[in-house]
Amino acid sequence: TDYTFSWKLRDFAVGEAHYRFYVRLQGDQIGGFGEYLKVPEAWQRDFAELRSRNETTGLVAMTALILTVLAMLISFFGGVRARDIRWKTAAIFGAIAAALTLLAELNNLPLTSFSYDTTDTYGSFVTGQLLNSLFAAVGQGILIFFLTTAAEPLYRRYYANQIQIGGQFTPAGLRTKRFLLGTTLGLAMTPAFLAYQVLFYITAEQFGAWSPADIPYSEMVNTYIPWIMVLLIGFMPAVSEEFISRAFSIPFLHKYLKARWAAVFVAALIWGFAHAGYPQQPFYIRGIEVGIIGIVVGYIFLRWGILAPLVWHYTVDALYTSLILFRSSNSYFVVSAVLSAGLMILPLAVAIVLYLRQRRFADPTPLLNQSAAPPQKPKRTNPQHNSPPPRPRRLPIPRCPSAASVGRWPWSRPRWAFLPSTTKSRSTLSMST
Repeated sequence: TDYTFSWKLRDFAVGEAHYRFYVRLQGDQIGGFGEYLKVPEAWQRDFAELRSRNETTGLVAMTALILTVLAMLISFFGGVRARDIRWKTAAIFGAIAAALTLLAELNNLPLTSFSYDTTDTYGSFVTGQLLNSLFAAVGQGILIFFLTTAAEPLYRRYYANQIQIGGQFTPAGLRTKRFLLGTTLGLAMTPAFLAYQVLFYITAEQFGAWSPADIPYSEMVNTYIPWIMVLLIGFMPAVSEEFISRAFSIPFLHKYLKARWAAVFVAALIWGFAHAGYPQQPFYIRGIEVGIIGIVVGYIFLRWGILAPLVWHYTVDALYTSLILFRSSNSYFVVSAVLSAGLMILPLAVAIVLYLRQRRFADPTPLLNQSAAPPQKPKRTNPQHNSPPPRPRRLPIPRCPSAASVGRWPWSRPRWAFLPSTTKSRSTLSMST
């Protein structure tokens, strides 16, 4: 028989909420222990009603994102038909997503073991977890593969003077000045964004807004390689959101809205309010916060290409995810947090070393989008130009040919006029007649 005992901490309260401890007994052994803040049910109902506005706003924005993904699907099939898909680039991004997801799922096996049902065999439980990990990895890989195949052709066609997505982190791309500047700009955007968020909510608090403090992914410290989660959470949102909301949405909306500023604004608005599901209040405050930064990132994207937004987005998300590792007293956690969150510093250091060794930058022209023009469709030729020349029409020959008859019908030609050149000449035939 299992029992759960709970105690209330005396002389401690947060409003009407009380701090409590609990112990779970399973037979004659302790099966669990925890502490929590007991919140009154009336407050929970009021907060659920308040949160419903966040969820409704987020649902509207997610509907717009789903429509965007459907547009990407149509664009994907159009690219396949035009043979304008860079399969290798998409496969690389998809493989990275699948590998990181698989490693993160396997790393979480110690945590999922707590949900093991003892009525089942442990072997079947492990097998099920491994299959779930594999399916999750394949699903994430296919998602990133698809987003890349849909966004890359449009990005390449509309921004001919930018470096190709697949050429950014190649050896030739690392030696270009654009890579050095784009990576530096992306890293510099990270502290600027953090300062912007702090100032935004300090100002918004004066008008009644609030943002709860939270440390996400706290269970990472219970795994063997917690920095895998940092890499995954940094990579997946950066690639998926930047490809959807910047590389695809801005040129796609520009095509139909006929104004670049409108395309940047609408794409930032959809992207911003897709984050409305966060607990910040009032329900629209998170959408405004992210939407403003979306406009700024959109114009940086138009000026510097996709590299700077990708570097910025990865670094911000990886930094937020690794906060609990930074606060740890374990040196392994701290060092791994520095390396994983600051991963984009590594290619920047490589680019600087390459420049110092050669004292010059590489020419980016072969890597530009304009150098990777889509294959031209063969022009249709007029069928009558390819058809064989018409056969000469043979006119009827008189029944009694003679010299007089030849002069009498000048429009008719004798049969021997169409004989091959190997036959006798006309003079010889005339003499024979």
